[in-house]
Amino acid sequence: MEITSTSARGNFEIKGDSGKKLLELTYSNWFASKAETSFESNKIEIKLRNIWHSKFDILKNGVDNGDIGLDWKGNVNIKLKSVNGVEKQYLLKAIAFWKMGFELLDQNETKILALKQSFNWKRISYNYDIEIADNQKVNPEILELVIYSGFAANLYVAMAMGV
Repeated sequence: MEITSTSARGNFEIKGDSGKKLLELTYSNWFASKAETSFESNKIEIKLRNIWHSKFDILKNGVDNGDIGLDWKGNVNIKLKSVNGVEKQYLLKAIAFWKMGFELLDQNETKILALKQSFNWKRISYNYDIEIADNQKVNPEILELVIYSGFAANLYVAMAMGV
């Protein structure tokens, strides 16, 4: 699987192993930090919550389903509510320096997936190869985590570049 940048605003597609487009996340405006997509017949929106661009709400069909936040260490925290109301927490942390990538860990610090970055010089954009951890299966829950991880990776890169 991979995340492929489709515009300078941050829009990206998630493609399956066969290269088929599974979904596209689009930003209404890069500076507004609002993005949306359709997934599994749900409308997912990610909206800015504070003026420092460090906290975002995740809305699923207009209902608050979690949040994304930057911490002071530069990590990105993702909190999601499951169908039964239990909150799950994930940590997206940067790995490597010269060729940046990210790892998504659950609350038990078990690796869920990794995003390995590649830079597209023609489009001045970042793409990511997605490596799912050995103990994980690609399912709707994992794909939804890829959406939030892609958004969070864009956020991290934008903050690191001072945008």
